[in-house]
Amino acid sequence: MDILWLCEETRRPVPLHDCLECARHRCRPTCPFPPTMLRALARSMEGDAELVEAKALAKRAGVALLRVTSLLGCTRQAWYGLGGPPPLERPSRHWSRLRGTIFHAALEALAGEETVAEARLVTSLEPLGVQAWIAGKVDHYDPVTGQLSDYKSLNSFGKKLANLDLPKQHHVAQLWIYGWLLSKAGYPYPVTGRLIYMDMGTVYACDVAMPDAELQAQVEARIVEKARLITEADADGPTGDPPESWVCRYCGHADGCAFRMNGNTQASADDGKPDAA
Repeated sequence: MDILWLCEETRRPVPLHDCLECARHRCRPTCPFPPTMLRALARSMEGDAELVEAKALAKRAGVALLRVTSLLGCTRQAWYGLGGPPPLERPSRHWSRLRGTIFHAALEALAGEETVAEARLVTSLEPLGVQAWIAGKVDHYDPVTGQLSDYKSLNSFGKKLANLDLPKQHHVAQLWIYGWLLSKAGYPYPVTGRLIYMDMGTVYACDVAMPDAELQAQVEARIVEKARLITEADADGPTGDPPESWVCRYCGHADGCAFRMNGNTQASADDGKPDAA
């Protein structure tokens, strides 16, 4: 049975076919998801072909494949990810990810041929002493101007984007890691960076200073350190270090996380997930 998630209403595992049939015939009228949206959610969960291939190659090589987001978020959450997918969630938890995918797919289709758009880059840390590969998808890089851009779809909760605390520091760090990936792939290191935040009605751009040579070395050292913490942890796993409290609330491993259950972090009921891509 192809079980991707929990039923939105019963919170029980449901095969995709049964979920689609239920939605088609509106067996549960209070469920808000039509079949078309559920199919799109299921497709978005498959992962792009390049990432699937990279995972297969890494497995054959006997190394861990870490995504850029693994280096930015909670170390323990990334460690859980090495053991397989997180516990099942309801379709509503997957919606924000699909929203980001829709934005990115539309922007990729409109990008110029001379630019690097939605490109999956993979770099090995083995020469640096870590049995891991780092994979990341660069949203937009123009080799001619040297500008690297990253797009963020965001739930502003009714606030103006200009009034939010932007850019987020972990988004800046993400842009710097993309610069590192580009340089490892043979591209010129980006000269300038931009974070483009989007909600359903507004676009807000933040210029980001790219690291000089000294800071680039520090970025690489941090990548190596974080990857080592994730991949070389003992059987109990690394310490959890979510950068913001909402990370625990939206983590699929939260209910079984020993670090969280021991009271080391608190996620307020009022916390909202600030961005989805």
